[in-house]
Amino acid sequence: MRLIRVVLPVVLFALAGCAGGGAPPRYLNPAGSCPGVDAAAERLTDRPLPADFVAVSAVLCHSGLPGLPSGAPAAQPSARRSTGPFGDLLTALREPPPEPPRGEFACPAMMQAPIVLALTDASGRTVLPALPATACGFRTPAVDAAVQALTWS
Repeated sequence: MRLIRVVLPVVLFALAGCAGGGAPPRYLNPAGSCPGVDAAAERLTDRPLPADFVAVSAVLCHSGLPGLPSGAPAAQPSARRSTGPFGDLLTALREPPPEPPRGEFACPAMMQAPIVLALTDASGRTVLPALPATACGFRTPAVDAAVQALTWS
């Protein structure tokens, strides 16, 4: 019984340190470069795509995976283009990131290949939007589904 009185408070104190602290919603900010995208493109960080931005074209860049040798095919940046329709993508980019779960939660031990998304409107303005992310740092399923639904060339 005496052991329980000593061990139980220590265990409870340790578990309290693991509880989630109510972190703010996350965005994955555009990083890296993208072939065929103007280096002066506006980078939107930590905020959703503006409501008045209407994309007429997009470039999707896979920057490769970290840790691969520079000559490896997957390490080379690649760009694909799309002309839409962008309704679902714009909606997904404007959605606020989901609220982090309360209390303790686990994240999968995996990584997600980074992407850079460049959107251009009819006036020629190009932006690299921040991507809404889950509490574990992955793109939201709505963003991935919208990107995958587009036709890329």
